[in-house]
Amino acid sequence: MRPHNVGQNKYLEGVDMITKKGQKISQDLIRAQAAWDWQNSDTINSLSLICRHAVTYRRLQEIQCGDGIHSGDWVNAHHDYLVKREAQIESRFGMLAKALPANVRLQLDSDPRGLVVRLIVTDDLGVERTVGVE
Repeated sequence: MRPHNVGQNKYLEGVDMITKKGQKISQDLIRAQAAWDWQNSDTINSLSLICRHAVTYRRLQEIQCGDGIHSGDWVNAHHDYLVKREAQIESRFGMLAKALPANVRLQLDSDPRGLVVRLIVTDDLGVERTVGVE
């Protein structure tokens, strides 16, 4: 197995992280007419990691918006960490999005009341369909 820091995408190399959520998103993308090889394990691996990071990203957005558990003092005291962690995850999303097909783009939202991570699929007619990642 190669070291994780070798190659273009260190989050994909040498790690098999295919999850049930990643497979479900893969099937949802097929239904939304994403033009890609659904048996490509690198793409499904990317989708699995996107699902994994989506949970953390959503939690960070909930904390920053006031989740009812963490007080404002706690959020203020940990602001630098929260911002740093959010930037790390956004960077990972950027790297993982490169493995997605050309007609699929990743969209992030900071409002935790809805979907904070979406995959937008554009079909041959230019119609966009949203696949939510939770």
